[in-house]
Amino acid sequence: RVEAQVGEADSAIDHLRLLMRSPAGQAISVATLRIDPVWDPLRKNPRFEALLKSAESKSGNPAHE
Repeated sequence: RVEAQVGEADSAIDHLRLLMRSPAGQAISVATLRIDPVWDPLRKNPRFEALLKSAESKSGNPAHE
């Protein structure tokens, strides 16, 4: 969260990717990443969008409309 807020998008996305792969990653969901305003600084980042799409496809959830 801090990295996203201070403009460290690449580092924030790297850490989110790791968290979402771990069993503890259940605390961070695609839905939360899409709606929680704390992640707004990452919304236009192509890597962030790719992370969300990848997580959705692995979980079987449809893509966000």
